[in-house]
Amino acid sequence: MSAFFIAINKDHRPFDLSVAQAMMAQLARFGDDAKKLVVNQHYAIGFQSTWTLPEEVGEQQPIETGQDCWFAFYGRLDNRSELLAKLAESIDSKISDAAL
Repeated sequence: MSAFFIAINKDHRPFDLSVAQAMMAQLARFGDDAKKLVVNQHYAIGFQSTWTLPEEVGEQQPIETGQDCWFAFYGRLDNRSELLAKLAESIDSKISDAAL
């Protein structure tokens, strides 16, 4: 079970860390296997999770693409094995659904 929030100051004011921390505190009931808070410029992203599926173990979200682009995934891949078969040479089969 997991939860996340994404909050953006549309006027581009810097996001207040204390506000982001208060929002993150509201996610505490979703477990403590993984949690991450990102506050960057005018936005904040928080993620909290309890790992309930083997594919979730070790998962850390939100995920950064390396280009100052973040995303959070709350879902599952029903065609995971098919997708892995098509990407088998370049993807570790133990990768989380979110990273996949």
